[in-house]
Amino acid sequence: MGVSRHIYVATTDAEALAEAKEAEMWYQKSLRRFLIPERIDRVHPLLQPGFRAMEERFAQVSWERWSRRASPSAPPTSSPRGSTSSGVWGSAKCSAG
Repeated sequence: MGVSRHIYVATTDAEALAEAKEAEMWYQKSLRRFLIPERIDRVHPLLQPGFRAMEERFAQVSWERWSRRASPSAPPTSSPRGSTSSGVWGSAKCSAG
C-alpha cells in the first residue's frame, strides 16, 4: 500500500485553498464510497467492526479540519529516504522552498 499526496500550487495560500476545496472534498467522498460498503450489516460479521471504524473516521472529515492539517505553515517532515514535504497545498513561494 502506498501514500497519496495531493499537491496544489497557486499564487497565494488563500487561492490554493479556495481552488482545491471542491476537488479535495470530492476525493474524500469518493474514497469513502469506495472503501466502505453501503450496507455494513450485509457484510460478514468479522469485517463489520473494521468498516464501522472507517465509517467513524470518515465522519470526522471536514474541509476545516483537512485544511488546518494541510497548512503550509506546518514544519516539513522527513521521509525514510530523506526527502521532505511541507503539506499538500500552498503558494508557489511555499512549495518552491
